[in-house]
Amino acid sequence: MASTSAPASPAPGIGRDREVSLIRLYVMRAMYLVYLIPPGPLPHLVYPDLTGRGMITCMLGGMSVIALLGVRYPLQMLPFLLFECVWKTIWLVTFGLPKWQAGVSAAQFNEDIILIGGGGPLFALIIPWTYVWRHYVKERSERWR
Repeated sequence: MASTSAPASPAPGIGRDREVSLIRLYVMRAMYLVYLIPPGPLPHLVYPDLTGRGMITCMLGGMSVIALLGVRYPLQMLPFLLFECVWKTIWLVTFGLPKWQAGVSAAQFNEDIILIGGGGPLFALIIPWTYVWRHYVKERSERWR
């Protein structure tokens, strides 16, 4: 007697990594690793400035921990890269470029325009946008109730 049961479906997430090239996955992993390179937040967390407020250092420290997950699971942690791309692009458009066009050249701004302003376009090149479209825009949302 023939079986009429449907074949078992693969576990969720299996095969999704095949949608993105291995090279792109390695580049994404490299971007996650950038968050661990000094002068990142780690030295400031180990030897904190007791006169400072510490919010930015702690936020960057939390992002570094999350970035570690991105090294192992680059596609599952893709929202992290999307967040970085979006906020850095917003900063570039609303603060960076207007100040640059106005001729601001303070030392801190020069550092910011490179580290923050360059990040948005860089992340935009690294993010697999076809994957984002298929899995974050076209895919049905999770149930609400």
